[in-house]
Amino acid sequence: MLDSYENGKQADNIQSYQTFVKHAGDLYSTVQSLNRPEGTPKWIDKPLTWLEANASSDPAIGAYLAKFEPVRDEILTFLKNNHAALQLDAESMQKVLDPSQSPAYIKSVVKSLAQTGQYRLDSINSRFKHEFKKDFDGLYDDESRDALKTMGVAPLGTTAANNTAATQPATYSPNNPFAPKKGQ
Repeated sequence: MLDSYENGKQADNIQSYQTFVKHAGDLYSTVQSLNRPEGTPKWIDKPLTWLEANASSDPAIGAYLAKFEPVRDEILTFLKNNHAALQLDAESMQKVLDPSQSPAYIKSVVKSLAQTGQYRLDSINSRFKHEFKKDFDGLYDDESRDALKTMGVAPLGTTAANNTAATQPATYSPNNPFAPKKGQ
C-alpha cells in the first residue's frame, strides 16, 4: 500500500491534484494581478469572449487566457483518476468554466474546484490513515501548498485561520468507511 502512495496509482492521483492546484493558483494569481491599486480596469469584469475580441493584444490578457485551459484539463484529469475525460465531461467542465463569464466568476469557480478536489484527496488520505494511523505526508508539495494559500483554501489537516497542522482523528461516517467506528 505504501508503494502505491509513493509510486503507484495513489501517487499519480496526488500528483494530478498538485498539478491542478498549481495551474489553478496560477490562474487565480493572474486574475488578482489584473487589479490595479488605483482602481480596477474597465475590462476586468468583461467576459473572456469580449477580452479575446477587444483586448487580446494586451500581454496581461494573453497570459490570463493561456492559463485558463490547463485548469480545465487538469481538474478533469484528477476527477477522472488520470483517465481521459469523456466528451460529456469536457462539455460539462466547459459550462462550469464558461469563457463567457467574467474573471471574477472564473476566480470563484477555480477556488471552488480546488475545494472539491480536496474531498477526493481527503478520501485518498483517509485510506492511508486507516492503514498507517497517520496522514500521508506527501499530499502536497511546496508549490501546491502555496497555490492553495493564494486561493484561500486550507490544505487538509490544517485550519484556515492559522494554516497549522491540526491532528484530528478521522471519524466514522458512511462516506468514510475507513475511519474507526466509535469505541474503536
